[in-house]
Amino acid sequence: AKGYRNNTIGEVLCVEPKTVERHINSIFGKLSSHPESQHARVQVVTRYLRAIGLLSGGEFADEG
Repeated sequence: AKGYRNNTIGEVLCVEPKTVERHINSIFGKLSSHPESQHARVQVVTRYLRAIGLLSGGEFADEG
């Protein structure tokens, strides 16, 4: 959610960056219903913003 790189996440959690990458890929795999239509990280952020009420419908917050 804070946009950290895998290396930074690994340092904070005291694990190897490859471990972080495996976990992130696993999460993306579980969340992605249409991975070819939208980048996985964008899809996850979009879902988060909808969940907390900062984004509604199928539109992005910066579109007007």
